Amino acid sequence: MEVTTEAGEQALLRAEVRLSERLGMLHLTSQRLVFLPQNRAAQMTVRISDILKLRGNKEDSAKVKLQLILASGDSPVFVFTSNNAPLERNRMRDRISTLMQLQQMQRSADVSISMDDSMMRPTDGNRSLPAVGAATSTSTTEPTLLRALTKALRAISQGRVGQSHAKLYLLVMHALLALLVLRQMFSAPCVALPAPPE
Repeated sequence: MEVTTEAGEQALLRAEVRLSERLGMLHLTSQRLVFLPQNRAAQMTVRISDILKLRGNKEDSAKVKLQLILASGDSPVFVFTSNNAPLERNRMRDRISTLMQLQQMQRSADVSISMDDSMMRPTDGNRSLPAVGAATSTSTTEPTLLRALTKALRAISQGRVGQSHAKLYLLVMHALLALLVLRQMFSAPCVALPAPPE
């Protein structure tokens, strides 16, 4: 039982699970989670972007479970059934968490990139103010850096970067995005306030 991937999607993990007394395979791709029941009943598909939260039970529990809290209000519980159930559940949970973080960062980067150049260069009447980072000619402009971040995020989310490196990339990208925000905040032109009346 294999899942058919969509364009730009890569199969990442799979595990034997039970969902509401139905045995089957849980497949994780770079874009979605797919449950394929053994009895060929209708499959269940959940987009990573629809997952709000993950919950797993304790390591020493008799049943190894992973619960998805979805934006729709549903909360399916998958029970892992193989001999390596704890390991498979932990791998699945960690990879889903990474994909959720990547998609959140992707959305943040896409919103920033979609700002047109006029938003990146504030104006004061007819006089243009210098763009953020324009003081040094060697600095990378924000739109260029955001495009590079977006490209890297897509590479990670499509599985072109190994799992061991993905967390390091995420950490670096969080730091770069925070740096961009701080730079934008502190590089904005100062507006002189009128003197208080005497």
